[in-house]
Amino acid sequence: YKYSARRFPFQSMKITRLLQTGKVSEAVISPDGKYIAYISRDPGVQSLSIKNIASNSVVQLLPPGAVSFGPLTFSRDGGYIYYSLRQKDK
Repeated sequence: YKYSARRFPFQSMKITRLLQTGKVSEAVISPDGKYIAYISRDPGVQSLSIKNIASNSVVQLLPPGAVSFGPLTFSRDGGYIYYSLRQKDK
C-alpha cells in the first residue's frame, strides 16, 4: 500500500497567524477566505473589526463599548456579517 499526498492533504500544511492581538474572543473567516471578522475584548468593553487577509488592513466596524456580542457568522456570499448585540448593564 502506497501513501500519497492526495490521501493526506494536510501533510504539508502551513499555519499562519492572522491576528496579532491576544484580545480576540471570537473570529470567523469569510466563505471565500478573504476576510476575517473578529470581536476584540478589553475589560468591560468589546468591539467588532474585519481584516482583509491579503492586504493585512483592518477596519473597525463597531468601536469599543459596554456591549456583548453573540456568535458571528458571514452570509453565504460573504457580503454580510451577522451577530447579536446586547448592551451591558452599568
